[in-house]
Amino acid sequence: MVVDSTPRTGPAPHVLAASDSEGFAAVGVVATLVLTYDVVQGVQPGAKAPED
Repeated sequence: MVVDSTPRTGPAPHVLAASDSEGFAAVGVVATLVLTYDVVQGVQPGAKAPED
């Protein structure tokens, strides 16, 4: 995994705040989920996520 292979040289700058590699990975996961939801809503308006 990229997060595991990235050297821990300290926090990296970001627009909102400095973050370590785990923080950047978490932001990437959230962005993927949000953008996937947006794409699904564009392709199939009114689609809802499964309840489970």
